[in-house]
Amino acid sequence: MKPTRPRRCDAFTLIELLVVLGIVAVLLALLLPAMNLAKVRVQRAACLSNLRQLGMASFNYVSDNSGELPVNFPLLAPRQPNPADWFLGFAGSPHDPMYGPAPQYACTNVNLARASKLFSYHQSVEISRCPADMRDLGGLPFVRSFSLNCWMNGRTVGDPSGQTVTALDSPLADSGLVMRFFRNESQFARPASLWNLIDEDAETINDSMFIVDLSVKSELADKPARRHAGAYSISFADGHAELFRLSGFGASRLKMDQAPATLADPDWANLSRLTTSPNR
Repeated sequence: MKPTRPRRCDAFTLIELLVVLGIVAVLLALLLPAMNLAKVRVQRAACLSNLRQLGMASFNYVSDNSGELPVNFPLLAPRQPNPADWFLGFAGSPHDPMYGPAPQYACTNVNLARASKLFSYHQSVEISRCPADMRDLGGLPFVRSFSLNCWMNGRTVGDPSGQTVTALDSPLADSGLVMRFFRNESQFARPASLWNLIDEDAETINDSMFIVDLSVKSELADKPARRHAGAYSISFADGHAELFRLSGFGASRLKMDQAPATLADPDWANLSRLTTSPNR
């Protein structure tokens, strides 16, 4: 009679399982940062694409309106929206006291995107938001992440000689300004060096107008978004779009009133030099 062979055990031992799990954990630790970086890059590219399309829509709007820029002044008075504004509604919270509780101006109302003065040129409700903007209300995404340069047919802020408001003042009021207030594309000396649309931070986004204060405060009144690993998307008057990296106070979560009053924010300096030009 032949002796029986001991049965072979094919199961992993506890030590072998722990080794395999350790290897998997190390691989995941190595891959996750690369996957997150890839996601950031994809969202950056999509955000830039949206801004380019919105910028080109603005370019086409100007061509169809004798060179006049889209109106960028949201309210004629408290609770009196300006029907000529390029994009009505409040994009920072469910309702804005200045607009009132009317649901037609709510941050999730897609009809606001469809009623935008630029919508007929791009035909998409998704273009007005950054893909990395995760804000929602009851499962409905906020309809707008982008704002328009206030110096482009909106209002001046911080000009040493006074203020011009596009909806309230005639173009004759612009002549006394130190810095140029843009109402028509003919006023652009270098459109590739003048920004028009920006991805705005959730902390400051409200109406359609992004304020750049050129007064001696030298700080960011409204903040660019920080969704793209400390960078934000911006488009220019000639239609191209770029990614700008935040480097100063704007890169942190600090409120601007906590920044040293005597130190100019480099992000304000970088943005303000592309906002307008001397009124010569």
